[in-house]
Amino acid sequence: MKNTLFRSFLCVLMTFLSATALCQEPDSLKVKIKEAFKNEDFEQCLSYADELLNVAKAENDTSYILFAYYYLGYANQKKGSMEEGLKYGTMCYDLAKEANDSVIISSSLNNIGNIYLVNGQDSLAIVYFTKSLEIERKLGNIKNQGTRLGNISSAYLKRRDYGKALEFAKQGLEIDLKTGKNNKIAVRYNQLGNIYTELGKFDEALDCQTNAFNHFKNVNSNYGMAITSHAIGQVYDKLNNYDKSKKYYLQALEYAKKINNILIIQQINKQLYELTREKEPEFSLKYLEIYTHLKDSIFNAENQRLLQEFHAKYEIQEKEIEIERQNAEIHYAKRNFYITIIFVILLIIIVILLIIQVKSAKNKQLLLEKINITKDRMLSIISHDLKNPATAERNVLRQLRQCHSDLPENEINEILDNVIDSSDTKIELLNNLLEWTRIQVGKTEFTPIDFDLTKCIKDTIALFDNQLTIKKISINFNADEKTMAFSDMNIIATITRNLISNAIKYSNEGGKIDIEIADFSSKKIKISVKDYGIGMSDEIVKKLLSKERIDTLPGTQGERGTGIGLSICKELLTICKESYNVESQEDKGSIFSFTVNKSLN
Repeated sequence: MKNTLFRSFLCVLMTFLSATALCQEPDSLKVKIKEAFKNEDFEQCLSYADELLNVAKAENDTSYILFAYYYLGYANQKKGSMEEGLKYGTMCYDLAKEANDSVIISSSLNNIGNIYLVNGQDSLAIVYFTKSLEIERKLGNIKNQGTRLGNISSAYLKRRDYGKALEFAKQGLEIDLKTGKNNKIAVRYNQLGNIYTELGKFDEALDCQTNAFNHFKNVNSNYGMAITSHAIGQVYDKLNNYDKSKKYYLQALEYAKKINNILIIQQINKQLYELTREKEPEFSLKYLEIYTHLKDSIFNAENQRLLQEFHAKYEIQEKEIEIERQNAEIHYAKRNFYITIIFVILLIIIVILLIIQVKSAKNKQLLLEKINITKDRMLSIISHDLKNPATAERNVLRQLRQCHSDLPENEINEILDNVIDSSDTKIELLNNLLEWTRIQVGKTEFTPIDFDLTKCIKDTIALFDNQLTIKKISINFNADEKTMAFSDMNIIATITRNLISNAIKYSNEGGKIDIEIADFSSKKIKISVKDYGIGMSDEIVKKLLSKERIDTLPGTQGERGTGIGLSICKELLTICKESYNVESQEDKGSIFSFTVNKSLN
């Protein structure tokens, strides 16, 4: 009986110890992987990573699988085995996307960017490095940002864009000097030295590379000493110092062989071949054979296919994310638009009710007549100029939601641009409706102050950046740096906004608008807004200069003006006791001008 109990106890104990060992084994392997990678023993690192992958798959543990994939890809890349590096790098990226692990996604994109860079696809490398940097900034991970900036610098260097390469390299170095990691500081000095070499600043290049070499030596990095010795050899090669160039190339080759990095070995053999083919042709052939053999193994057809497939998949994923973001923005914009419409209508009703209650019986009748006219016109505008376009937008957005996956990105963007432009127009109309209502009920007060007229107009022009871009219209503003005026700044801004809006509306695509401030008299300034668009007939100009109501006019791309904007301008100028003028010719354009008091100071 006692023996039976003892055996049972032993079985339970062994089961517990086995389970504990299984739990500890993956963590122990992770430590070994990191240590081997840090010591640049990439073969041992790959062996441990492969062992961890088998354990992780047996346990179906995604976090350990991700860790193993990452180091299988990164260690192979450090060895120069680009095919294996790309294979595991893409597997790591796909799994990280499924797990929504931003840290691993960023690292994977950075490593894959390096592979594209080695393959000579500098533009795509910049895409992946920049996306990785964007993720690191969102995560607030300052330590990795220096690496991403340095890699972007290397890509721009290959594109011979030395200005951007230098800019990003210095930013990366500044970050890594703050974090104080010798190996990262060394890489940044190496990248900076490479740029100075291409710029022909050889003294600065040697200083940077020597600094980098010493940092790598302090951490016993054969990889780092290989790339910096190679870089120093390149400087002496450009200086035509044969002996020193060969010395550093051979030194770099020894360091590269210690870590068996076939990519660096291949690059150095190429340099040695080019260096010795005239002075030592018997050796140069050997270097050429090694270079050619390694080049074929690194840049084979399978690698090219994998690179193309990954980028195609990445672009599709990014487009899907962008479409989801755009759909969310459209939904948000629609909701805000309808809320604004309801708010405006309620506000108008409240204003009308308050006016009816406050006014005397005699004035009430006159006011009611005016309100009825205002209401009829307002309801007409809301029912035609707001309701119809809003309905059309809703139908377009519904159709876009149903078939956006079948539409190319450029068509989706064009539809969205049109919807945004239409929304901007309706918002402008709502603003004008509110202002017009305030004028009709006598709520607009004239409060003159001294203000900078030039700045006021510049700020108003900035409101139309989107519309100007869509119609490809340029605005030329001819004014002194500072022109002081004495008037109601808000009223002047409203008048200017409406005149610029009309000028855009009635200008042809690709046209221009001239805005000018000039002396009108000893006490007045004249502001002119000139377009070169469709212009107006003499009959319409007469209406504009009289007190007649202005009818709607068609714009150049189907826009229709309600006439409220110009009515507001005329009535506001009357409140300010200022004059205005209109000149126009059909198919040649129009000039709208008005006066403002000069500042007394």
